[in-house]
Amino acid sequence: MLQVMLDIKNNNGHYGDASAGFVGRCSVPELRGDFSLNAANALSAASLLQVGLARVTPTHDLNGEQLLSMADTLVSFLSSFNSD
Repeated sequence: MLQVMLDIKNNNGHYGDASAGFVGRCSVPELRGDFSLNAANALSAASLLQVGLARVTPTHDLNGEQLLSMADTLVSFLSSFNSD
């Protein structure tokens, strides 16, 4: 489903098959990932953000120290990714 939403968003809201005579247009909202996507570390969170999610919610079973470590690593990882 995420890939379908991203495809529509990347196609300026157009969807469907022009060769079959069906093309529609819709607005795609900001895409956010909730805890069920299981972003339990910086690598999984970065992967979700890189495919197009605007926000990611960490998995619910991380403690405070793990959250801070994940956030620090994620900031460093995304900074290095964006500078390339």
